[in-house]
Amino acid sequence: MGRRDVAGRAAGLALALGLTLPGAAAGAAETPSEVSGVALRDVPPGAAGFEGYWAGTIETSGGAPLEVMLDLARDDGGGWRARFYAPAQGVHGVDLIDLRIAEGSIRFRIPRARGEPTFDGRLASDGHTLSGNFTDDDVTMPFHLARVERPGDLDVDMYAEYRKPGLPGVGLPGAWRALLVTGPNRMRLALEVRSAENGRLAGSLTSLDQGGAAQPIDAFRVSGDSVYFEMLGIGAAYDGKMRPDGSEFTGLWIQGGREFPLTFRRTGDGSSAARAD
Repeated sequence: MGRRDVAGRAAGLALALGLTLPGAAAGAAETPSEVSGVALRDVPPGAAGFEGYWAGTIETSGGAPLEVMLDLARDDGGGWRARFYAPAQGVHGVDLIDLRIAEGSIRFRIPRARGEPTFDGRLASDGHTLSGNFTDDDVTMPFHLARVERPGDLDVDMYAEYRKPGLPGVGLPGAWRALLVTGPNRMRLALEVRSAENGRLAGSLTSLDQGGAAQPIDAFRVSGDSVYFEMLGIGAAYDGKMRPDGSEFTGLWIQGGREFPLTFRRTGDGSSAARAD
């Protein structure tokens, strides 16, 4: 099967390429007494206004609620700095745009995403919760957030490890890491490749930000410095070229009719190249 055949398949949820979520019926959001497992008794004392760290969920239809966080703070100029987090979608500290705060209401949009995902919400009279509707690609879903303590490690660069150079090695077998960037989404990927008993290659790919379940790779093709593999279960393929020192290979991730640059860097020792016809 060629790369264009695989690209034409529907994208699987195991490696989502956008922020689009399962649909939910539109409707006004209601304020719960507990949001994403955070009881209101845990709200920091003296909290008021929109400034602070908020955690909660977007309620999706036919699936588990999506955990999200919002970090709102004043900048040096007296304006607002707003960052958004959705761990299961690979969204970490994205700067929000079109932010409007006025008279107990808030509206903002997530940049570089399909469907212009937008939040419209209102602050509860006690300042403890923030609820409203999330609209993405004409689908509306309620969201509920509660003000909680800001995590101490929130500003740690969780992607620094993925920018480090790979280890030199020989052949494709070994452990590899990559960071797939698709608009506001950044997915940490772990690739494991081994030589099978028949002399061919076998392996799996894990999206660490989406449950960490290993997805099997159905076929490899390695010829010279060219590296190609495909994953029929999620309708995805990869086509790239290995560096001469074997430390990384760079190419395109192909899924759902779209292509994204992606570089895998070696983290474990390589071995002699195996045959992968």
